[in-house]
Amino acid sequence: MIVQSGSGWELYYDHWAAQTLGADIALDGFEATLARVRRMEPMGVDSPSDWTNAPWIEGSLLIDLTSRTIVWAEESEAAYLPRLINAVVEATWPGWQSIWSAEGTRGVLRAAGVDPTTIFPEPESVSMSMNDYSWFGPWDESNPTDVFSAVLEDGEQLQWHAYGCLEVVAELGPGGMHRVALEVRERSYAGDALLCNNQPRKGPPETGVHIDFRRKVLRWWSLADDDEGLDAFRLLWPGWVIESMGDDYEWHERLMRCSLRDWREDVQQCRERLRRDIEQGERPNPAVDMVQALAARGAKMTVFSHTLNFVPASRGVGSTAAMALLDELEQGGALPPARFIDRNGRVKAPSR
Repeated sequence: MIVQSGSGWELYYDHWAAQTLGADIALDGFEATLARVRRMEPMGVDSPSDWTNAPWIEGSLLIDLTSRTIVWAEESEAAYLPRLINAVVEATWPGWQSIWSAEGTRGVLRAAGVDPTTIFPEPESVSMSMNDYSWFGPWDESNPTDVFSAVLEDGEQLQWHAYGCLEVVAELGPGGMHRVALEVRERSYAGDALLCNNQPRKGPPETGVHIDFRRKVLRWWSLADDDEGLDAFRLLWPGWVIESMGDDYEWHERLMRCSLRDWREDVQQCRERLRRDIEQGERPNPAVDMVQALAARGAKMTVFSHTLNFVPASRGVGSTAAMALLDELEQGGALPPARFIDRNGRVKAPSR
């Protein structure tokens, strides 16, 4: 957790905050969030630039008091469209601008003027055998919901459902993903129901990936901020443009010429998640909860001291304004995609 003010920097640590960060900042508003952060464990460094070698970070928050900007990344479960959290934050933090970090903590660090490699050392090599992920395609029996599209060298575009794990995509490399695309084409031509219009689907996708093998461009959108696979993309996809599109699923809809998500359902999903959080109130420490549950069954568990570093959100100050805004948004047109910052520090505010 990073606070920037006219007098300098404040850095804090909380072991569990990343799990519900987006919802918490939206429901707590500015004053309660800032007070909560300042009750967390100080990191003991004077500046984000002094913080090194911490690849275990799973979420982060920058509260920039000088520009009234908040930048956030969470250990996301794709529980809501990030553009909705941005909108709610800007309602419960009047006068502030909210920016989602679509590629995890790296974007938050860039916003704080820090080179992420000081915290996430870049490996010199990564490798992954295609055989390790022979399941990676629309032949997965679990009927995955995420979407892939690929343009082959002859211009043919294929579209299928598969598990949208960017780390797997990155580690397969362009050669591995090309083999997946060719197998999709060959097996669909042979009669297998592998393309999108022939595949059953359990729900809307949370991630979509588009690969253009002619232009050497890979882009994706997602409801979750994801930095898994960035090193593999850097090392295994030389000469390729690798770019996040934030939560802009509409971009993929235009490419695929089909509907992927429903706006009203998205708003309802977000409202239901926030409603549950409001009803729960202050979240108990997950480590303590686990110890108590195991103790009730006669089991013992050792708790490391750092897991006790947890300051819960109150989730009450902005709850009325948050739910009122979501009620309003459900009846209106879809918001534009989320304003987000990428791993290189570029802030993007996509339009329709």
